[in-house]
Amino acid sequence: MTHRTYYFEYNPSLVRLPASQIPELPGGEQAVYLASYRVSEIHFCLKDFKGQMNPDRLKRTNDEFLGIALLRSDLSVITDATVDLRKGGIRQQDF
Repeated sequence: MTHRTYYFEYNPSLVRLPASQIPELPGGEQAVYLASYRVSEIHFCLKDFKGQMNPDRLKRTNDEFLGIALLRSDLSVITDATVDLRKGGIRQQDF
């Protein structure tokens, strides 16, 4: 049996980059938006939802990451990164 963890992106926030702050990207790409979102294996609301699901699936996870992406004007991803903020002592559900 294979044990895999599947991660999902939750609660994205988008910010339009000011024209003076648009980074120069390789290949002439132009980022228009900055997106941030939570990367996790389970929606946080389900962690507090008790009694109707298998409790073993709702155990608190330490796999909570911050996702950051630069987006084109059509909201497609140019580049993205996942950041582990636990190393800095930060513990949040949504950043």
